Amino acid sequence: MRIETGQPYVFGPFALSLPDGWTADFLPEPGRHELVPPDGDFTILISGYERDAPVELADVRPEALDCAEVQLPSGLDGLTYDQPDEDLFVRFWMIRNGNAMIAVALTVDQEHLASALIPAQMVVSSIRPSQD
Repeated sequence: MRIETGQPYVFGPFALSLPDGWTADFLPEPGRHELVPPDGDFTILISGYERDAPVELADVRPEALDCAEVQLPSGLDGLTYDQPDEDLFVRFWMIRNGNAMIAVALTVDQEHLASALIPAQMVVSSIRPSQD
């Protein structure tokens, strides 16, 4: 299934806005989506989970990595951290909403890093509770 710009994008208890020209593809793996910009220089993968208790920041904090707390305009919060290597740069945002967590991963080659960070941050900043 594919979602185009302007269509509602809801992922469990989360919703987000796709920038103009972007699409969201549901991947064969359950609960995984790929956001694709029109130029295709990078990808954003989204996955998530829900559980029986509220998600705490300690639950989403990876060990041995430097993390920064993030506060979204919607009031949701979470963590962000980077996992760079020689060829690729990967930035993760782990955003929580009650008993649910959404993981957003930007993967980009080092050559296109500067042009990918702002659109990826715009997508993350649009994450809000869904209205279901």
